[in-house]
Amino acid sequence: MESLLRWGIENSAAPADDAPSTDPPRQLKELDPAIIDAILGKSDADEMREQLAVAVDESKPIDDRTTALDNFEMLVESIDNANNLVALKMWEPLIQLSKSSDDEIQQYGLWIIGTAIQNNPKAQHAVSYLSYNPLPQLISILSPSPSSSTTSTSPTTRSKAVYCISNALRHNARAVQAFDSLKGWAALSACLQDSSVIVRRKVAFLLLTLLLQDGPSSSKPEPISLPPSVHTNLPAPLPEEGDTDTDGAASRAIASSGIVSQLLKSLVSPVPSGPDGDEGRDADFEEKSIKVVLQFVRLGVVPLQGSEKEMLATVLSNTTKDEALERWVLEGQDWVDLQKASQS
Repeated sequence: MESLLRWGIENSAAPADDAPSTDPPRQLKELDPAIIDAILGKSDADEMREQLAVAVDESKPIDDRTTALDNFEMLVESIDNANNLVALKMWEPLIQLSKSSDDEIQQYGLWIIGTAIQNNPKAQHAVSYLSYNPLPQLISILSPSPSSSTTSTSPTTRSKAVYCISNALRHNARAVQAFDSLKGWAALSACLQDSSVIVRRKVAFLLLTLLLQDGPSSSKPEPISLPPSVHTNLPAPLPEEGDTDTDGAASRAIASSGIVSQLLKSLVSPVPSGPDGDEGRDADFEEKSIKVVLQFVRLGVVPLQGSEKEMLATVLSNTTKDEALERWVLEGQDWVDLQKASQS
């Protein structure tokens, strides 16, 4: 501040009287950029460059790198900063971080990518994330290792991968079709039996999000409301490509995958959870799953099959209407529609 004051005095001194000055104009001294940064703060772009430089530097301690990544994630919560990743040539290093052999670094890489593309079709399309063909790697994070029946990644890493997949598929028919061709639904279906309830919740939320975006026709009941997401990115202006709406692709893929049947199985026979594996039902997962089934039924792509009706009837028989409305946050018509679907 003292330097700025000195600069201002030196460059604003005026003649003592009003007479025109015959002296040649003085050259203004350059102001040290560091002083400007100290006063105005660095631009977000400069801050992103600095944080990413630390994050990719493998000679730095892990704590320093994860702190930098945490700071970077907060920056890309802004739609403008997320869209600036292309101009700053940051997608490639971020994708490399999402493949890191260090579990914590990989988690942050996935988290940042998921945040950058959330509610942001512009970041999904063009020369952005999906142009790097990331879906095979994301699916592999969820899949069992070749030598084992279990995945080799941590539950947190798997949950971040589901978060990434969810945001990549939203309002993107091309991504949904690619995910379908890569047998991604089978990987998600297996996740419904994951030992981590956090992973199971995220899969249920993903399914609900995709079904809600397809939306019911005007002749059907209004869609149920989606629980608020962690981030509140406002949607960016849609790109001009014709694939910013799934146009029913998601609901058709979900219908053909059989994942709804697996979801119902997980409601009938809950996967043990909790520190000691002695907790069966998880209220959050149960609520999301019931809403997935409800929205699936309302879309009417395909009716529930015999075994699926039986499982839904079993789930409903374990509660009363009033309990269900409170526990699953439903309306009266929702209960009627679920009962009808289990009997028709």
